[in-house]
Amino acid sequence: MERINAVLLSGGINRIPLFEGYEPGYKALVPFRGRPSIQYSLDALRAVPRVGKVCIVGSEADLRPALRASGGDGDYDFVAAGETLLDSVAAGLRHFAGSKRVLVLTADMPLITPQAITDFLEECERIPATDQPTLYVSVVPRSSYTGPYVRFTKPFNHFRDVAVCHGNLWLADPRLLENTAAISRINRIYNARKNPLAEALAVGSRLSLAFILGVFLLHALTLKQMTHLAARRFGVAAESVLIEHPEITIDVDEPDDYQFVVEQMAQ
Repeated sequence: MERINAVLLSGGINRIPLFEGYEPGYKALVPFRGRPSIQYSLDALRAVPRVGKVCIVGSEADLRPALRASGGDGDYDFVAAGETLLDSVAAGLRHFAGSKRVLVLTADMPLITPQAITDFLEECERIPATDQPTLYVSVVPRSSYTGPYVRFTKPFNHFRDVAVCHGNLWLADPRLLENTAAISRINRIYNARKNPLAEALAVGSRLSLAFILGVFLLHALTLKQMTHLAARRFGVAAESVLIEHPEITIDVDEPDDYQFVVEQMAQ
């Protein structure tokens, strides 16, 4: 089985107080049990035999010392983060431009496990490949939120066949960056994300209507149908990949997220 290089997105800033005395800073450096959040993602990646090289997208001057202090410094490449999430993803993919597929994940998932990464890669491989550069997006079914995860609320999209929450694992072909029209449209959507009307216009009226009627109101479309509608609108190939690992949906943005992770680690 081919080795998969990985891009670890580590440039995001958190400005919401997560606990008493917290000061705004990199999400990747939020501490858990004396170790930065990024260390847990790196540990999970290193425990997956299929994962090859790791490129950290973020500030080496800030992240490298933190990794050394936690005893987790390793042979990682660094590239500077972009101004937007998409810019950072693009920087990581360009670093591995010669790869067929690259695993992309965020550094603020301290509960991530090697099994979640392994299952995601295996599920991606079960989908028949095409010659088109494809983006594989992780989603987690609502039925997976059992035990302590029952009380951890996340927004779910309700399709005809399944209700899902988006995960923070992707598998991408670097050739997707050659589709400048799609990249431009995604950038417009990202820039309009805080204005629902502007965001809907950036997505396009037909696709917005399909989502509102087919998913949000009537639950008439399946997950696969909606994924392929969106992919055609953007001129790319895309697949939604179901895995039963709710931990990949838990990125620490709010005090409740932080408290939940602390409780799970204590157990």
